[in-house]
Amino acid sequence: MAYRILIVDDEAALQNMVKEILTQAGYETTSALTCAQALEQFRSAAPDAVLLDVNLPDGDGFSLFVKEGDRVKTGDPLISFTPEKIRAAGHPMTTAFLITDNGSVSDVRFRTGQDAKAGQTVIAEFD
Repeated sequence: MAYRILIVDDEAALQNMVKEILTQAGYETTSALTCAQALEQFRSAAPDAVLLDVNLPDGDGFSLFVKEGDRVKTGDPLISFTPEKIRAAGHPMTTAFLITDNGSVSDVRFRTGQDAKAGQTVIAEFD
């Protein structure tokens, strides 16, 4: 069974490009243009991973620490979430995970359905 990825972006052209790349790589995809649509898709499609645009018109509670092209190393903060704002808006507390360059990695295995602790819990393994 292929991994299912939810693509959330308010730019339809970008969303379609990402969808095409992921589909060609063997992933199943579903998509949403807004946070509200993403919540519906998240509940109905039960994705294994979410690619989230943090600048959605109806989104709040996210802060991005890096921009495209930045070099990051292990432990660098990428995104922070404000749980109070997310809960107040009625959104589920879900951790976003994004692989931007898998290099020579051919197999990624996600571990789902667990409570994660920062710096302790393995959520993905690479071969």
